[in-house]
Amino acid sequence: MAQMGYHSPSTQFIEALRQMTLSSPKTGSTYFDVKIKSEHTDRGRALRISNYSKYIDETAKRSTFLEIGPGSGTMIEIARNSGFQNFLIYDNDKGVVDHIQNRFGINSHLTHDVIHELASVPDFSIDLSVATHVLEHFPSPDLIRLLSVLRNKLAVGGIFLVEMPNIACPLGGVPSFYSDATHRSPLTSEGLLQAFRLAGWSDVEARPFRPPFRPGFLISYARYLMTKAVGTVANILGGVRVIRSPSYFIVARAAP
Repeated sequence: MAQMGYHSPSTQFIEALRQMTLSSPKTGSTYFDVKIKSEHTDRGRALRISNYSKYIDETAKRSTFLEIGPGSGTMIEIARNSGFQNFLIYDNDKGVVDHIQNRFGINSHLTHDVIHELASVPDFSIDLSVATHVLEHFPSPDLIRLLSVLRNKLAVGGIFLVEMPNIACPLGGVPSFYSDATHRSPLTSEGLLQAFRLAGWSDVEARPFRPPFRPGFLISYARYLMTKAVGTVANILGGVRVIRSPSYFIVARAAP
């Protein structure tokens, strides 16, 4: 009788999982149809403006915006409204690429090897780079390679914003991460900071992704305060210091 136990996933299985980001075998739907189409909301736009406006304003007086995995295009919309004129957009899903073309008239790059594509971008040419809920789709070795390539692409004063679901938050981050079959790298804020440092970045900080304190967001803000309080206790009892909000983001700056 064969011994039962854990077996490493086969190459075929990993490839099949990767293809889930391209199409659903039963419906022919793209990842955009299955996961992203329903996520474009005024609420999502307001949340990102609240958290990211100061970083966008800091870089918008220049020109070039790069995004990996634009989703419904919320960050492109915010960047364009803030004054950005040149856009480099990459995704591996045809539904996303078509949506960005139809909505903004921007020709995105459809690619299954974004690291190779980014290597051809001129060094020191990007003023603001963004990846919101994207890096968790990369296995750790590829994630570090991606961060290493991007480090040389930011112009002096450039910023790279990364938003992630937070597995250190059982009330929101854990369900968010494990509700998507294409997620690969569950990282706390400290784990992702370590990945940045391994890739050669030095000026990086992690911040909680928080709702604004204003009408329409009061329940979300109360939930944020609750997770913050529980997280503070967990950090003390566990002897670690990690962000505990449902999502967090990294602000990485180009070396001077």
